[in-house]
Amino acid sequence: MEVAKGWRWSADRGAGLSSHHHPTQNIESIRKMQRSKHDDAEDAGHVLCLNAGSSSLKFKVYRATPELHAVLAGSVKLTEHNARVCIQHESGEYEEEQDWRAISPGVLHHVLALLGRYEELAIRTVVHRVVHGAHLESGLAITRSDQHHLQTLEWLARFAPLHNAVSVMLIRACLASPVLRDCENVCCFDTHFHATIDEVRGRYMLDRELAGSALPGGMEMRKWGFHGLSYEAVLHTLPALLGRERGEVNAILCHLGAGSSVCAVVGGRSFDTSMGLTPLEGLPGATRCGTVDPVLVMHIPNANERQPSGVTRAEAVLNEQSGFKAVAGTSDFRTIVQRHKTDSSEGKRAKLALDVYVDRLVGFVGSYAAKMSARGGVHAVVFTGGIGEASQELHVALAQALAMSPLAPADSATKASEDCRQLRRAELGLEGDGSVPWLVCRTDEEAQMARRMMKMRG
Repeated sequence: MEVAKGWRWSADRGAGLSSHHHPTQNIESIRKMQRSKHDDAEDAGHVLCLNAGSSSLKFKVYRATPELHAVLAGSVKLTEHNARVCIQHESGEYEEEQDWRAISPGVLHHVLALLGRYEELAIRTVVHRVVHGAHLESGLAITRSDQHHLQTLEWLARFAPLHNAVSVMLIRACLASPVLRDCENVCCFDTHFHATIDEVRGRYMLDRELAGSALPGGMEMRKWGFHGLSYEAVLHTLPALLGRERGEVNAILCHLGAGSSVCAVVGGRSFDTSMGLTPLEGLPGATRCGTVDPVLVMHIPNANERQPSGVTRAEAVLNEQSGFKAVAGTSDFRTIVQRHKTDSSEGKRAKLALDVYVDRLVGFVGSYAAKMSARGGVHAVVFTGGIGEASQELHVALAQALAMSPLAPADSATKASEDCRQLRRAELGLEGDGSVPWLVCRTDEEAQMARRMMKMRG
């Protein structure tokens, strides 16, 4: 769901806001977000969705109506040199740069100050994406008077160190903010979608007593799975494209980005997924190693040494210094694609990183197709996420690897959608026809968060 694009909003064009605007100025005007322009008791106000990562913060504001119209969308993206803030509103666009090195409470307060310039906003609820929720149900509400679940979320942060800690920090910042003091904070967990994975596919062959049986938050040493909000968002539109009810859809969904995973969907529900106890298991990513022999961890020098972030050095190495960054020397997949056809040492490293990534992806996609063959087969292979949606090179490499398999891409028509397009064999460098349509679908985690919140409220 996109907001309309219009003129670019600048400091000398009506808003009077510069990049030096201090977030604590005009608190009373900012509090207009807490009030509607109308006194109508039936006005449901707006929902602010926060999707935080280690190097980005995406946010959207929706009218809290069944249609969930997006009135504003924005992001804060950290780069090597600065941070770029972008906002799209129905009235136009605004951009600025800031000297930020991390997502922090100060970043949130600045964003709230920017939102306070839109007098029509009346934010009543803040919805947070939280990557790891273990057994906790999505829709968990946290308020100033009821914060007892925060301790569990903080403990779970050690199992999703790149994301959970940032989410918890932002929840605390919202609770402390004079702007959002009356708002309810609702948590949406990526793990919730994968609760349908049964014990055969979710169980690790470990002694539960030895591995830990009574951990906070009902945490078991088992596969939990992630990217659940992204997969749910895709499944919101996919059934109509395939001409099926959601409960009839069998698909292999590939969320490919800085973090990557694959999910086998059977009967519209998560059947298996590549990530496990943590997002580290499965496919390699920008800085994550993916699945490795567990004994490797014991041989990383100073493996148990605690880092400033609270995780061990081994966890930091596997989560932050591995993946594309370790093999190709860059975590940017676009740079890898640009380099991989050159004969330089950088090109050879880039080619190795790309080949390893495709090989691991083939392994998961192929194994899921085999598991699904006795459960109705595969109706579609779907790509989403930053790499999955944008990388033609990745699509071609994967198509070549699977050209002779039962998952070879087919040109059989699917229904059209502005959020999805079908990959044709000609653009993948293939002749003839295949068996399964391949689709590229745009995901929208913030929209899915808003839908979950509205569903929870009936």
